[in-house]
Amino acid sequence: MLLLSRLATALVIFVVSFVTIYLAICVVGGGIAGGAVGAANPNSSDVAELGRQAGQKFVGDNLTMITLSSLGVSSVLSLVLSFSGILPWCKKRAVSPYL
Repeated sequence: MLLLSRLATALVIFVVSFVTIYLAICVVGGGIAGGAVGAANPNSSDVAELGRQAGQKFVGDNLTMITLSSLGVSSVLSLVLSFSGILPWCKKRAVSPYL
């Protein structure tokens, strides 16, 4: 039963952390790319559109690496959290000492 609890916890943590890490990498990378384009073209009339296109290009060019790194970090994180005993429902039950 403990193994089932740990595996279910690992699956939930994996899904949540994958989505969170994937979106965070896309948002931060796209923001940096858009900011760089905006700084390079300060007199442009449509800086917001140039920034959006730069962010979209960043994500499109690096989609494989973003996905693989998100999968790797999420899988390690979920396994460490669920099998290390940090979470209370994933700990082994304490055995009382024999007297």
